[in-house]
Amino acid sequence: MWGAHKKNDDIVHYLRDKGIEVCGYIDRLYKEIKELNHLPVYEKDILNDVKYSVFVALEDTYPEVIEFLDKIGYREFSDYWYPTRKIMLDGSKNYRDLYGNEYNGGNYKLSIELFSGGKVTVGEGCEVSKLKIKACQDSNLYIGDHVIFRYDAEIDLRDHSDLYIGNDCTFNSRTFVKSWLCSKIKIENNFVMTNGKQEFDKGIISASLDSNIVIKDHVSIGRRIFIRAVQRSLIEIEEDCMLSGEITIMSGNGHNLFSLDESKNLNSEGKKVKIGEHVWVGRGAVLLHGCRVGAGSVIGMNSFVNNSFPQNCCIAGNPSKIVRKRIAWHRESERYLESYYDFEKYNYLCTEDCL
Repeated sequence: MWGAHKKNDDIVHYLRDKGIEVCGYIDRLYKEIKELNHLPVYEKDILNDVKYSVFVALEDTYPEVIEFLDKIGYREFSDYWYPTRKIMLDGSKNYRDLYGNEYNGGNYKLSIELFSGGKVTVGEGCEVSKLKIKACQDSNLYIGDHVIFRYDAEIDLRDHSDLYIGNDCTFNSRTFVKSWLCSKIKIENNFVMTNGKQEFDKGIISASLDSNIVIKDHVSIGRRIFIRAVQRSLIEIEEDCMLSGEITIMSGNGHNLFSLDESKNLNSEGKKVKIGEHVWVGRGAVLLHGCRVGAGSVIGMNSFVNNSFPQNCCIAGNPSKIVRKRIAWHRESERYLESYYDFEKYNYLCTEDCL
């Protein structure tokens, strides 16, 4: 066992249960520790004299450990195991190992870091040279076909989390996407993040601690957007929504909030934000859990929304309220539209009445 730490006692018991006898530890502090868990602690040079199978129980990656083992003729997977070793790939060819790390894509130039079962798949015809990926601890990243990351972007997946990006998505802004602690983010087809070149223009999409974010087809968002789901919460953005820049969407309290009267964690039931189909959100709006906006509605600039609103209405203010009912809107900005025919399919009130 490489690494003399008390916390590795569980690993020792696990190996023994599998019929593998542990002979001792290797540690640079062998002169000070000498013995741990009734086992001797050796210096690394003992491996030059006697052939052992080595389990490297170090949490971080130390290239000098790998270089030493390779130099003295030890071969990974047959003579030594280093399950938390970080695997650095450049995206040029597919990769798979016995630690569960996997990359499928090939012929790209990008930065990939895998360990402890990180899996990455990149589809065909993508532009990902400015993308940095970290996937570890049984996390999965799927990027579909013809996905573009125009500027610097980073994806960070940890602790049994997933990120799915569909086909024909374009990130025209600096981007940071994070999914941690058993969370899932799904961005479906034809997603667009609009232009933002500067560092402060970065768009952030983040889910952590058993949370989910779902962004449906044909959604566009502006620069400097902040979307975050935390502590068992959910954010759903339906098809064909148009979100302007500098918008905050957050579900969950962020930190633990406890009710002294009810003696319970107020985050235990989870929180939710749901934005219906074809909703237009104005610049600087803030949408917090409790927000539920019906299809075809418009949210005004700098509005604060944490309540439920019906279809086809204009919402504005802090706190938000309905300022106009029975409206419909269209993405067209280069022509002046007067005919109801142009807006008919966005009249969700008509759809409701016909049911």
